[in-house]
Amino acid sequence: MQKKPTVERSALTSLIGPFSLLLLWWWGSSRGLWSPFIIPSPEETAKTLLSMLSDGSLLEHVTFSLKRILNGFLLASMLAIPAGILSGMSRGFQSHFSSTVGFLNHVPPLALFPLLMLWFGIGEASKTGIIFLASFFPIYLNSLEGVLTVNHSLIDAARSCGASLRRVFIHVILPCAIPGIATGMRLGLSYGWRSLVGAELVASSSGLGFLLNKAEVFARPDLMMATLITMGALGMFLDKTMYFLTMGKTSYIARIRRR
Repeated sequence: MQKKPTVERSALTSLIGPFSLLLLWWWGSSRGLWSPFIIPSPEETAKTLLSMLSDGSLLEHVTFSLKRILNGFLLASMLAIPAGILSGMSRGFQSHFSSTVGFLNHVPPLALFPLLMLWFGIGEASKTGIIFLASFFPIYLNSLEGVLTVNHSLIDAARSCGASLRRVFIHVILPCAIPGIATGMRLGLSYGWRSLVGAELVASSSGLGFLLNKAEVFARPDLMMATLITMGALGMFLDKTMYFLTMGKTSYIARIRRR
């Protein structure tokens, strides 16, 4: 019975920072502390945001960006999770794969964008490649770490009871590795979102990165601010959604097991 007030209080507390920032923004703009050409007022930004919402242009660009991030992220997840699990279970596979991963992981994804454009052109494939590269390594490394941190005494106990390798994997290794995999997916989605905007800034005719580039070309600070607010809000939404689908479910399963 006491949990609901605590959740409500936590939600209200989380709004203090954004509300304070908005209040400072409004106060500085109304006092003329900065030029509206440098930092537009909240009213002007809201007007631009509402205008893009009413004519459907914002939804169109958001849809393009979401399609790109989902394509690249899902492709990275489908390859990185099995590769991470296999590396954690096979020292031979890990030794052959770790040097390649270590090298590519330290090359910024956007640094490979010119090469991807040369290979795949300026279409969707190159943007998907950037998101894939940005998302793959956090998912792979955390999946690997999740498997490596499994308590070996649990594996030995299961094997001594006659469990096959398949049953050990399903009932011991995978459940213990799920928190690490979930963390990797959350980080991978966040990194992919950031790289997507960078890719759209360079070569795109749609998406939020394109909107930001358009605002710069036409010297529209109100459009820049509206686009940045949309990027931040949408990024938070994706992060919270991924948390609910992965970390939240994991915590719920863990609470059930403790009972």
